[in-house]
Amino acid sequence: MRWLSQPNPLLLRLNLPPLPEPLVRARVKQLSLTVPNPAEFEHDLWRLSHGNPGRILSLCQQAKQGHYIFGRRLATRLLDLDRCIKSLNLP
Repeated sequence: MRWLSQPNPLLLRLNLPPLPEPLVRARVKQLSLTVPNPAEFEHDLWRLSHGNPGRILSLCQQAKQGHYIFGRRLATRLLDLDRCIKSLNLP
């Protein structure tokens, strides 16, 4: 059981800190997203993604489709729900 008590040098754990909110704003501008209320969208995007770059990218790609704009508001919770469903890779 000695091998269980020693750390394995072959296993590498990568911990990335979450992206700060200003970088989320830069990412939204880089993708040329047009949303009704950009400041609110950026804040919701950061809140829903917890700063995770992969989630930010997938949420932005879904928002670019334009299916989530209702009136003068972008439905970010619906956007996140659809991202979660899509990540399940259901048949």
